[in-house]
Amino acid sequence: MSAIHYRLRPLSNYVLAELVVEQDKVSQGGIIIPDVAKDKPTLAVIVAVGPGWLDMLSGNIIPVAVNPGDSVIIQKHGAVPIEDPSGRKYAILAEGDILAVVEEIEEDVEEDTAETQLELAA
Repeated sequence: MSAIHYRLRPLSNYVLAELVVEQDKVSQGGIIIPDVAKDKPTLAVIVAVGPGWLDMLSGNIIPVAVNPGDSVIIQKHGAVPIEDPSGRKYAILAEGDILAVVEEIEEDVEEDTAETQLELAA
């Protein structure tokens, strides 16, 4: 018997994102400190995006603002969790549950913009 494979295709303004799994922290004494904050924003990588949402006034499709491969920070409470057979964790979520796109920048760039530059620990 052959295995059945599925491909998920998000609809409307939904996206499929692979969660970047954070490891539990270990103290200097070897005590494991689990991450228990359930509504904490999470780092994820966009895998697939839907076509966008329908603007009822114009009848046009407004595309989703992220693309496959983008690193984003998401809210997990609005996401539908999915785990594949190999243990990789994904989430299907609305575009509105994406809080920010994470972009790499050059270190020597010193522009004063409204965007904040942060150093994220992976």
